[in-house]
Amino acid sequence: MIDKIYNKIHHYGFFPKKTKHKLLASLCGMKLHCPICGNYFRKMKRYGPYNRRNAQCQNCGSLERYRWLYFWLQFELNNFSKTVSILDIAPNSSLNNLIRGYSHIDYETADITDDVVKVDIVGDLTNFPQKDSRYDYILLLEVL
Repeated sequence: MIDKIYNKIHHYGFFPKKTKHKLLASLCGMKLHCPICGNYFRKMKRYGPYNRRNAQCQNCGSLERYRWLYFWLQFELNNFSKTVSILDIAPNSSLNNLIRGYSHIDYETADITDDVVKVDIVGDLTNFPQKDSRYDYILLLEVL
């Protein structure tokens, strides 16, 4: 929707190309942004046992914890000049694809099974097959 509106407005020379999504989203009342899929919304889906408002992205399905983590990762990872190693335990598929896009990140995933998301290391955390202190960061969001 935003693309159609913007293309019509931009055709007449009102906005430069850089302001496309941010400006049109605010004009249309869409104040919520998902950094994972890049879309803007007026509101997001409710989610969870307490039916949290604006918890789940309507487009990619990411939850607020993944959006905050990606926001932090964008900030942190763009400030590194050296290669960083990250282990993501029980990875989320949308974050998995985004993090693998960084060339200066050695990114590995691990889970107890390989059935939901394809992981690099299949194993139990209590008997983990990797050496200690191999990773700079360990992401651990959904482990029971």
